[in-house]
Amino acid sequence: GLKKQKTLSIIGAATRAEMAKYYLWADIVISRAGANTVYELGFLGKVSIFIPIPWVERNEQTENAQVLENLGIAKILPQDSLSPESLVDELEKIFSNWESFVKKTTSAKKYFGGRAQEKIYNIITALA
Repeated sequence: GLKKQKTLSIIGAATRAEMAKYYLWADIVISRAGANTVYELGFLGKVSIFIPIPWVERNEQTENAQVLENLGIAKILPQDSLSPESLVDELEKIFSNWESFVKKTTSAKKYFGGRAQEKIYNIITALA
């Protein structure tokens, strides 16, 4: 079951090695939704709340976040809806359905693990 711990870490800038440690340590990640971040969190199967940057061209951060949301391991909280209350509400929704989120992390890991290799192989064989 879910263990309630009163540990919260807020990390601004971090090195790659530090981020790897934080990702492995975290139960939930609250983050922007850049392509690398979404891929890393999906590959690790981390439950996430994404707050996409609203001013990026073509709304790409929202599209990135939708991949994990569609896999059932993330929620998107638009920045214009962000408040302390809305963030706590999203966290409470996740924790109240924690087992459901955790079950879906395996699918997310499979989705991200090896897909790049398969795509590269398909591109190369199509060109050959």
